[in-house]
Amino acid sequence: MPTSSYADSQSSSMGDDRDEDGLDEDGDTSVTGAEGRRTSISHQPPRGSRKSARPGQTGADGHFAGTAQVAPPPRLENLPLPGTNPEQSRFVLTVRQHPKQGRQCGFGVKDKRPLDPLPIVQLQVYRKDKSIDEEASNSPNLLMQVSLQRVDVATGNLQETTLVGQPSDTSFPWTRMLEGRLAASAHVVRDLDGSRACFFVFTDLSVRLEGHFRLHFQLLLLGPPSMVSNGDGAGGGGGGGGGTGSNVVAEIQSDIFTIYSPRRFPGMTESTELAKSLARQGVQIPIRNDVRRKQE
Repeated sequence: MPTSSYADSQSSSMGDDRDEDGLDEDGDTSVTGAEGRRTSISHQPPRGSRKSARPGQTGADGHFAGTAQVAPPPRLENLPLPGTNPEQSRFVLTVRQHPKQGRQCGFGVKDKRPLDPLPIVQLQVYRKDKSIDEEASNSPNLLMQVSLQRVDVATGNLQETTLVGQPSDTSFPWTRMLEGRLAASAHVVRDLDGSRACFFVFTDLSVRLEGHFRLHFQLLLLGPPSMVSNGDGAGGGGGGGGGTGSNVVAEIQSDIFTIYSPRRFPGMTESTELAKSLARQGVQIPIRNDVRRKQE
């Protein structure tokens, strides 16, 4: 009969979309109704019926839920310093570029001028046999810090100066005398003669008050307090020391320089050849060319 033939053809065409197990591509069972319409029956579990597995158990999906183990931080005190044997090394500092003058920066944040010329300190590391250890300057454990000392020109006495009063603002009665980044890391570059050298550069130091000052540089070797080394500063200061987490292995002072008021400041000078050479090698240094100084 025509009706039976039509139903058989519809059933045959609908069966082509199913596999041998009666499942479609999504894994659901297809059922053909009396009117030739196809209905899918999902085999997925209802929402909320799947339980999450506790740590150490296997869940309904067959995945094992383990407990994450938190590893303790590594102990660094027993790690050797790359390229440096602190027990058999001697650290020697030389101020290659002394500041000579500066403009008083006051207590504001605007119109600050760095010391001129900017301070540059060179480091040389010697082995026990007095040969130069060039690899030691590559150690990331070396850091240099700077502080300010006020000088009484009449008597020559030095006074460590870190804070200064600010009478105009009673809510913040004290502030730093030396402004800028007070610590610097090493730059291993080529010197003016082409030799390999290690420099510490302070690019943005400024002083808040007028007067005569000098800078005090200290070389720190970061590491456990058990590390002990001998240090020297060419031209003044020697040292070794101890502390929690760092040792002062060398120290040195700059020459005396003058800080002027804004009206008396003679102006910035042209950058030195050493500063220009370091800037060409990637050291972040502000370079000044063809500077005109104020008339005396």
